Amino acid sequence: MPTPQAESHEIPLKRQRLVARVTDEQKALIQRAADVQGKSLSDFVVSTLQDAAARTITNHETVMLGVKASEAFVEAMMKPAPLPARLEAALLRYRQTTGL
Repeated sequence: MPTPQAESHEIPLKRQRLVARVTDEQKALIQRAADVQGKSLSDFVVSTLQDAAARTITNHETVMLGVKASEAFVEAMMKPAPLPARLEAALLRYRQTTGL
């Protein structure tokens, strides 16, 4: 039978520290937002920064196409280049073999 300790969920230790200098106005604004969400100042800052970091990374990794690149992409999708002869023959054999 498992011990109570084995069943408990371990909380990762917070070993790193972030330090930031802010103005009185910035701190008051951040504290007010934390209060509105019912969080401590530290919890609010950490969760907000983590969300912002994840969004920043996602936005950076998202492919953004300019107008010319978008037009070239659509053109390639609408009018694909013809298949090479060997690939066309292989596709025909596959369709004949599978009945698709």
